[in-house]
Amino acid sequence: MATQIDLQKLNETIMSNFELLTKQINERNSIYDDNFKKINRRADSHEQMLENLTKIIRKLEIANEKQNTEFKNLAQNLKTYAYSETVHTDLAPEMTEDETVYYSEKTTQRANTKNSKRESANQKEATREDLILKPTDALRVIESLNGTNDIGVEEFIKSVKLARTRVNDQIILLRMIIAEKITDRAKQSIRFCQITSYEELFSALRTHVSIPNTISGSRNKLQNIRQGNNETVQSYSNRFKQALSELEYSIQAKYSNPISRNLALEQENAEAIKFYIHNLRPDLAYCIMAMQPGTLLDAQQRAIDADVWVQDMANRKLNYRNFNVPARKTENRPNTQTQIIRRPFNTTQNSPIQLKCDNCQRIGHTRSNCYLLKQNFPSVQHGKIPPRRINRITATDREHDNEIPAIEEPPIEELATAEIKTMEGQIRESTTHPESYNMSGVNSPECQEVDDCSWTPEQE
Repeated sequence: MATQIDLQKLNETIMSNFELLTKQINERNSIYDDNFKKINRRADSHEQMLENLTKIIRKLEIANEKQNTEFKNLAQNLKTYAYSETVHTDLAPEMTEDETVYYSEKTTQRANTKNSKRESANQKEATREDLILKPTDALRVIESLNGTNDIGVEEFIKSVKLARTRVNDQIILLRMIIAEKITDRAKQSIRFCQITSYEELFSALRTHVSIPNTISGSRNKLQNIRQGNNETVQSYSNRFKQALSELEYSIQAKYSNPISRNLALEQENAEAIKFYIHNLRPDLAYCIMAMQPGTLLDAQQRAIDADVWVQDMANRKLNYRNFNVPARKTENRPNTQTQIIRRPFNTTQNSPIQLKCDNCQRIGHTRSNCYLLKQNFPSVQHGKIPPRRINRITATDREHDNEIPAIEEPPIEELATAEIKTMEGQIRESTTHPESYNMSGVNSPECQEVDDCSWTPEQE
């Protein structure tokens, strides 16, 4: 048993040693492989370096050849130039008189052109010297910036940029601008900023002094600008341009990429044309919409022309209404001006026509609603005999009716025949004695109770 245990221990030790050896061999093989790969890479890099060197050498050879050719061409050009300038030597060929005159004229022309170019360059330098201003003179061009009720930050920056191009010593101008032209609230806003250049000044003014304007806010402000009833197109255009410039500044501050900035500006300018036309007065807006202007400047010019035309037409109408025909001059009559009395155009507005009856000669009703005519001819009103009036019946009235015996009334046909006979008699009386009929109608007590207004029995 002891021998078997010893053999097992030996086998285990041998196996462990074998595994260790295999691991070491594998590690060394991997190291050899890595070294071999590095050597191959270095060899490849050396080959690439050699190829690059050969390419560079080839390029240098080509450049050297080009330089040699250029030197040869320059030598040939110098020879031809010497020949054209009529530099005669013993080796040069003899020239005829015409050739000498031609080349001499050519040389004089070239000399004149050179002199003229020099003179123009000197004039440009002189004009540049005249345009250059002193810092004190350039400071007068710049308006002051207070921070409230001033020209605005962007307009101030424009004036500073314009003055900066006319001055040689720009640093002194910058210090003078900060000391003299920026005052009050604007100076308090940037007093803690370190400003050593114009770009720092512009950024400080835009961040600390200018009011932040968003694109949506400036667009709403642009849409709300409308032309007044008595406002001219010029003043409306100035207000619209100011709001549009604020919108453009807000777009430039938002978009840093120039391509996106230009696209946004083009889109807003196209929309601004629509806003400008729609916010004009209606009589001008209809004319400009029919013309379909392509740019804002074109729309403004057309609006000014349309406004002038509308005012001219209004003045013509006033002159036509106020035109008086002068009296004709004669030899016998003295030159006296006649006064023309004008009637009002519509008299019915001040004193309307009143209704008058042809029958009774009263005011307030017509013949068809005359009370006297209806009183004399009751059939004219309805065309038939009106029904009897039935008052409101209560329970007590019904009991009383049951106690009192009913009175026998004549039939409706007898009443109709009787009324027709009375009408015929009245018509005969009116035809035979019209005056008595009129007087009897007027003197009747029912007619005397009636007022001047057109009162009828139906109005009860």
